Amino acid sequence: MTDPHDHPTSMRHLFLWACGATWVFEFVLTHIPADHLPRLETADWQLHGVAFLAVSGTFIAAMVAYNIPRWRRILLAASILPLYAAIDELTQPLVHRTASLDDWLADLVGAMIALVAIESALAIRSAFLTKKL
Repeated sequence: MTDPHDHPTSMRHLFLWACGATWVFEFVLTHIPADHLPRLETADWQLHGVAFLAVSGTFIAAMVAYNIPRWRRILLAASILPLYAAIDELTQPLVHRTASLDDWLADLVGAMIALVAIESALAIRSAFLTKKL
């Protein structure tokens, strides 16, 4: 019987590609001068939260695809994502955008929502698979 978490190599590459593409897209988008972007009818903190939900979700999904243990996924996400968010914020003034602690915190909230949601879903799935309902 195969491990339910074992993904074919092509799927692993797809998750890794999606992760890289999402991170690059987010970084490029946050470094376009604000006057070159359309005005959106939503709060800035919501945009940050949703962006980092996507960045974090693809990062965690890629780690799942590569069978990285849960404790290591949590440790990597909790250390790499805040650092990436800080670098993203701190480099924005280079393109005449504003770095903000509030934006960084919104990034972290989005990242943590993704982490909790995905890890909870995986734990529930694992519990059902071991019960063999």
